[in-house]
Amino acid sequence: MQTNALLGTIPRELFHLKNLTFIDLSVNELTGTIPSELGDVSRDLETIWIGLNNLTGIIPSEIGLLTALTTLDLSDNELEGTIPTEVGYLSHLVYLELYGNSLTGTIPSEFGVLSTLRSLNIASNSITGSLDAICDNCNVENLWQLHSFWADCLMDPAEVECSCCTICCDESGSTCILQYN
Repeated sequence: MQTNALLGTIPRELFHLKNLTFIDLSVNELTGTIPSELGDVSRDLETIWIGLNNLTGIIPSEIGLLTALTTLDLSDNELEGTIPTEVGYLSHLVYLELYGNSLTGTIPSEFGVLSTLRSLNIASNSITGSLDAICDNCNVENLWQLHSFWADCLMDPAEVECSCCTICCDESGSTCILQYN
């Protein structure tokens, strides 16, 4: 249902479909919040793409119940609040795209155990603090499994400390620089 100019809210009934493995509602005109019923969907759900909409509110903690999730794209919405700790429990997560929202706070330390993570983009938010929990996971044993890591680490003084970011951006995301670590 990508790029269909869909209007309105995400139907809560969508998350009652028990054989759902893939949701792509990206690039539409969806508004409202991400329903907490998200946690009711099939535990086989692997992909959620709902970026490039006009969603508001917080990322529901129920997202941590989606244990098979490999891709989560909530980018370019108007989401706020902190990134729920429960996202760090998604042990199969490969791609996490949260850029272009109004997220605040720090990255949960639980992100340090996301050993399958290959791409993380948290740029163009108001995330602060150290990202060392993630960087520490990119050690010699798993030599740069995290291929793409974008954050707002270009400011002076930097609000985000990131020794392993591959791309550093200013807070607006208008200027980004490739980092060589």
